[in-house]
Amino acid sequence: MASIKRKTYTQALPPNAVVRGDSVKWTARDGTKRSGKLLERDGAQYVRFQSDTWYAKYRDAEGIVRIVPTGCRDKDIAKAKLNEFVRETERIVSGVVSQSEITSARQLAVDINEQVKAYLEHLKHQPGQGKRSRVSEKHIIDVTRSLKLIVRECGFETLRELNQPACVGRVQVWVTGQLDSKTRDWSNKTINSYVAALRAFCNWAVELKGLPANPLDNFPMLDISSQKNPRRAITPEETARLLKVAKLRPVAEYGREVVKLDEKNGKRTAWKRAELKYSDIEAAHARGLVKLAKSPNKIKELRATGEERALMYLVLLTTGLRQNELATLKVNDVEFGVRSSLKLQIENEKAGKGSEIPLRADVALQLKAHIEKRVLQPSDSVLRVPDKLIRVMDRDLVAASIEKINAKGKRVVVHSTRNTFATMLCNAGVAPRVAQEAMRHSDIALTMRVYADSDQMDIASAVESLPSWTPGYAPEVSLTPGYAPNSDTQRQELAHCGTTLEATPSGEETKKPLENSDFPRVSDVGVIGFEPTTLWSQTRCASQAALHPECVLF
Repeated sequence: MASIKRKTYTQALPPNAVVRGDSVKWTARDGTKRSGKLLERDGAQYVRFQSDTWYAKYRDAEGIVRIVPTGCRDKDIAKAKLNEFVRETERIVSGVVSQSEITSARQLAVDINEQVKAYLEHLKHQPGQGKRSRVSEKHIIDVTRSLKLIVRECGFETLRELNQPACVGRVQVWVTGQLDSKTRDWSNKTINSYVAALRAFCNWAVELKGLPANPLDNFPMLDISSQKNPRRAITPEETARLLKVAKLRPVAEYGREVVKLDEKNGKRTAWKRAELKYSDIEAAHARGLVKLAKSPNKIKELRATGEERALMYLVLLTTGLRQNELATLKVNDVEFGVRSSLKLQIENEKAGKGSEIPLRADVALQLKAHIEKRVLQPSDSVLRVPDKLIRVMDRDLVAASIEKINAKGKRVVVHSTRNTFATMLCNAGVAPRVAQEAMRHSDIALTMRVYADSDQMDIASAVESLPSWTPGYAPEVSLTPGYAPNSDTQRQELAHCGTTLEATPSGEETKKPLENSDFPRVSDVGVIGFEPTTLWSQTRCASQAALHPECVLF
């Protein structure tokens, strides 16, 4: 027969208990006041007490006796809850509903915050991306923030509300609000990440919590190809200036000139420090040394900071590492030798696969000298990467006279170092497949279309390198390194166009030198560039031109 009762518990006498006769009162760990009956057994004292809430005892549809919590402190309400359990059992026995439908209905009525908490706990035990055994802690933090915010601002209280037609409308209104928001300058990609977190939660609810279907399966995501401020690569000249400024600016900050705002006013509000400019960076550095002449240790510390920051930029630019990946590098992850390299651990790489990244010889020498100078141990971080590196970089960009956002709306951020790395590979004539591996991309289109900056590609020289069908026309010989005449086919092309081999400079001579010799060049790897050979490529056309001088291009 169905009934309700309170559970009885027996535990050792609490140390803070107050005993009066056989009555015991004490304060539980959660701060609640409790009371019970004193018991003595084998010379030890115990206290017996009942639960605060009632439990329902009934026989389910399978004939099994169940004792389930009602969560009710009031006896009458607990009886009403028991009657609900009994009615559900009768409906299942009569075939009106199934047990799974009853379970699903119960889950849909649970507070959504409890469901979110259960989902996040479930996520912690899932395998991570690539070879990671667990999801990264950073991903858990991001999902927690995103999911709680969108659930709260969309006004969802239970899973049942996600199962209603209005669910998609609520999310769409929220997305539109973020696009029109004046306080949140979020990109389309950021807004999509919040919607994606809610959609993943719904998938979990469908699988484990009885949600019939995911309402956001076909939700239209925002286009990220037209983001507000796309990234751009920095040019070799800008890179040389950035490396120089990063090295000098810590000391140069102390040599900034004073600008008077009010000549008659002698207060602090009447003057300010002038912004550093690239044309004045060396003079400001010299003034800073003079000002800090009495603090040699301070000068030594600032110089070390500048050298480390310049080395940080250099490693990012010549390896394509991400900021977080660079921050996790330890000394024992760097291998020096004939071919020096960096080893990214599985848990530290974005793809979760682990990689071995080659180091340029000159960069490896600087990195080795840095480790020896700071006397770093194998478990120490190679470079001290600031959490807010973007703020430091923004000041370096101003001092280097580099536009943060150019005329086309493209901006320079820390991740632009990867764009610069991909663009340098492109301009060096590296084959697309090799560039993809260097960038550690799963899709070659991501390397070629998103990261390689087309604004810095010498398209004009590439066009001039095509064969000519105009009699007596001699093309310009100052071609880009990727189009140097170092193959038989290109020699035939030049001969057909009326240009002799002796008049054609070598690949080394045609390379455009950098303004700052400290910045490393990317060596040539091939002659085709980023465009793979096709039936109408330079090689095929040049061969046909040599065989058929009279051919006409239609």
